[in-house]
Amino acid sequence: MFARFVPERKDDFAWENDLIAFRAYGPALRSGAEDSGFDAWVKRVPYPIIDKWYIEDVTKLPYGKVAKSYHEDQGEGSDPYKVGNTRGCGGISLWVDGKLHNSDTFVAHRMIENTPQRVVFELDHASDLDGKLVRETKRITVVMGQRLFQCESRFTIDGKAAAYDVAIGLKPQGKGIKPAFSPKSGVMFLWEELEGLGLGTGIVIDPASVAKMAAHTDDAKQEQALCFARTDDSGYIRWFAGYGWEGQGEIKSPDQWKDYLGEFAAKFVNKPFADNSGSLKVRE
Repeated sequence: MFARFVPERKDDFAWENDLIAFRAYGPALRSGAEDSGFDAWVKRVPYPIIDKWYIEDVTKLPYGKVAKSYHEDQGEGSDPYKVGNTRGCGGISLWVDGKLHNSDTFVAHRMIENTPQRVVFELDHASDLDGKLVRETKRITVVMGQRLFQCESRFTIDGKAAAYDVAIGLKPQGKGIKPAFSPKSGVMFLWEELEGLGLGTGIVIDPASVAKMAAHTDDAKQEQALCFARTDDSGYIRWFAGYGWEGQGEIKSPDQWKDYLGEFAAKFVNKPFADNSGSLKVRE
């Protein structure tokens, strides 16, 4: 179990447990294409790899080469996943006038809890929407032994808390990938082959929050699977995101991934995932 701010790698915030690893993009990338989408690192091993991979990646050899790149599998996994300005693996956006309004990269972060069994942290986002200030505070909870982590976001627009339309997305890494939608159970997932191994990405959400699920292509021709949902009247919404990777050795087929997500939904939708360590508030 591990999470930390990584200023030496352009202000990433990265987190992992024994089964999954992820990162979000921070202030140093604010002028680039990246925003609030989630990047997945696939890992084969149960021990922490985040610090190790970052250190190895910045270790310089002669002629500008690096000792080991985490974009190449050295036996522990790698980062083959592409995000850009999509939602990546389970990121969220406001849905305004038929379009995604992505929160920009986070501007502040804070650790709430960091123990061997659970990590809880928050990321603050601020962005402009037609001259209005959108603030989002996102709380992420990661526990040992689970392939999905809990996300909670609260939005305000010009300081106003209200019920907002949102979309939570999954970015296929190849063309022609057909999403699996089950709005009645609150499950959406993709299964595809990535660098020769099966990868399942998915989200789980309270079906009562869901309006619909659908494939979406934006103006830049980027394809995503989106779960359209609505926050409560305070701008709050809760969901889960994660992946199962064949290289890790347990999830090897779309049926296994579907079953895992269904069991996870039955266990955690509308039920506690972990201690929330206080209420989630939008940070000014």
